[in-house]
Amino acid sequence: MDRDDSNVLGLYKELRAEILQADAQNYQVLGFVVAASAALITAGVGQDRPADRAVVFGLVYLVTWPCQRLLQGNRRRLLNVAVYLRTVLEPQLDGIGWETDLARLRRSGRRARTHLSLVENDEWLVIAVLNAVAGVCVTVLGILPAHLPVVDKAFLAAGVLLGNLGLGASARIVAWRLLPGHRGSTEAAHEKDWEDFAPPSLDAGLASTDGSTPGSDQDQDRTGVDLRLS
Repeated sequence: MDRDDSNVLGLYKELRAEILQADAQNYQVLGFVVAASAALITAGVGQDRPADRAVVFGLVYLVTWPCQRLLQGNRRRLLNVAVYLRTVLEPQLDGIGWETDLARLRRSGRRARTHLSLVENDEWLVIAVLNAVAGVCVTVLGILPAHLPVVDKAFLAAGVLLGNLGLGASARIVAWRLLPGHRGSTEAAHEKDWEDFAPPSLDAGLASTDGSTPGSDQDQDRTGVDLRLS
């Protein structure tokens, strides 16, 4: 392995480590969200006044929504790094094609959806369940027992329900866009960006491996499956 190949391999290892770090950070954030939400719900149940209970339960949204955004932003960063590895670095490294092979597996018709593509859904589900529990607590333990006219109670309960639906729907749309495979529009956008960017390192790497030019045989994996997105 010459010096250039060693540098590319070193960069590959660093970016793979960044993927693992981002993945671990998301699990830490999920753990924090669940623990903080449970603490707030427990504290809300212990309040005497319905208004106080509603306020404490409502604080759950101040935890779940920012953390949901953080989770999704981290997934975007992770996906962008993975696409860079597949598009730029792996064509320069003989015998290293994990991201390339993984993308081909996800795009095959029989395996278009595997357990590998459901992490974003699982993260969204955890946040959605916490929001739903908070919404039920606000309505049942905060709004309904309050000394308010029936119309006001109905209005407040409808507002909580619509707020929950809005938060869940917007987060679900982002999670759906992050899904890899045929429906991974975010992944497709990242890949097109890197292909359009045409980094000089990619040109040099392709020329140093077999003398071919970018956009020819390098757009196919070892089994001849076309990996470029239309």
